[in-house]
Amino acid sequence: GNDHGLFSRGEPSVADWTPRPSFYHMYFFQKFLGDKLVPTTVSGNQDIKAYGSVYDSGQSNVTLINASATAQNVEIKTKNISVGSRFYWYTLSGESDNGEFSRKVKVNDQGTTNIAGGPKDYKSIKARSATTDQGIKVTVPAWSSVYLIIDKK
Repeated sequence: GNDHGLFSRGEPSVADWTPRPSFYHMYFFQKFLGDKLVPTTVSGNQDIKAYGSVYDSGQSNVTLINASATAQNVEIKTKNISVGSRFYWYTLSGESDNGEFSRKVKVNDQGTTNIAGGPKDYKSIKARSATTDQGIKVTVPAWSSVYLIIDKK
């Protein structure tokens, strides 16, 4: 676009104030960030950036960012936190409209038909969910992020 803001302004074929992909990533990062940040490390993969937090309620958050051009399988190993029976997540990824740096974003595979932006109903998209019986494992697509909540015990 013609600027680097979170919303479109003055781009041909894109309505003013259309959220850009970075808006959606910031929305979910802010929504999922807990009450306290906790130390978080990544072993064996420089391409994954991880940010952990806990909520006063006892739930935990891990945000994973894939800074590479290939999908990454990630297993989350917890230390000093209570893990319940389920975890929930949102995957935000680009499309193939502009090479590796898409002007579009999909939230759990829901996107837009416009030439830029993301899903209009992003607040009502349901999280994905799985049990913690087999561990906490997710795939982070290329150049994408996963925002994850772990239930408390």
